[in-house]
Amino acid sequence: MGAKTLNRHLPQRRLGRTDLSISVIGFGGAPLGETVPTMPMDVGVNLVRFAFKQGINYFDTARSYNDSEEKIGAALQDLRDECIIATKVPKKTRREVEVSLEQSLRKLRTDRIDLAQIHGVNDQYALQSMMKPDGALEALKEAQREGKVDFIGVTGHRPHILVEAIKTGEFDTVQTPLNVITRTSLDELIPLAKEMDVGVVIMKPFGGAPEYHDGSEEFRSLLGKDKVTIARRALAFVLAKEISTVIPGFTTLEEVEAAVSAALKFDARQVEECYQFWHESKEGFCRESGFSPARVTCGRCLPCARLLDIPNILRYDQYYEYGLKRWAQDRYQRLPTRVDDCDECGECEQRCPYNLPVIDMLKKAHSRLKRTKWANTCNR
Repeated sequence: MGAKTLNRHLPQRRLGRTDLSISVIGFGGAPLGETVPTMPMDVGVNLVRFAFKQGINYFDTARSYNDSEEKIGAALQDLRDECIIATKVPKKTRREVEVSLEQSLRKLRTDRIDLAQIHGVNDQYALQSMMKPDGALEALKEAQREGKVDFIGVTGHRPHILVEAIKTGEFDTVQTPLNVITRTSLDELIPLAKEMDVGVVIMKPFGGAPEYHDGSEEFRSLLGKDKVTIARRALAFVLAKEISTVIPGFTTLEEVEAAVSAALKFDARQVEECYQFWHESKEGFCRESGFSPARVTCGRCLPCARLLDIPNILRYDQYYEYGLKRWAQDRYQRLPTRVDDCDECGECEQRCPYNLPVIDMLKKAHSRLKRTKWANTCNR
């Protein structure tokens, strides 16, 4: 379980107390199995091997990503000792996790997984459930004793839950979202991980992918007009933080090349911290309503008695401010319950960890998002 290195040009960093040396750009394996139409096996295998040749030695997948493990296993079988493979197990019973892990070993064509992560721990129930004697953590610890797993990690979308998870001391790594607008992990999680020597793996560096792949022109305009510029700006922001690696989800060779190029040209002294669409200096904004179609939200203002989706409403309002007016209004109109149904009970404000005037913020959001007609609002 010592450090692994590659004599290649892509920079590497230490993965916390695991002492594994991993490429600063990792390979996010979800698109291998989740793209529509499904990516053919030979295309996926070629993509993975191409990434390896570019200097990527960290490959992250999950049993739930359809045939992603199979493609990675086929691609890396003859390179197993030169790469680091991470997969994920569900937040289920010990027996179910044992079965999932055996399937992963078979699909990945290996007798050992470098990093096994408990997948999607996003609430207190999931956190408590996985820590039980018959839960996911105990299953992975037993697999570790048997030599099937080297290290154990945890993944999730809500940093305050992940903080509680790594405080237990049971996890070698943590995987969390971070991008130029979703920055909540910087508040407590990443500093705590550094203090505890927990490796940090960053997902969703492009906010969930639509502005990086074939998303709307509005999304792409946030970071640039072409994939190279988008990759450079988005990845530089993440790489400037105290993290181990960032794992974009790749679907083409060009995307791999753009990410690798961004890492090779990265200079921490030249990172552009202040993006014109980010209002971090503004008083009273929901820092955890974040930029992510994957609903990377705090959610501590919920549940709402009137069934308002408060984090998303405030998220759409932030999008509106960034210049994505039509997109934000369209998404707001699709919600089954809107702010004019609020009875102003005040429970959301009592729960908010930042003491925000949530009701007034919701009213302001409604006044802007309720409009169904607009003219020349898509572009700044």
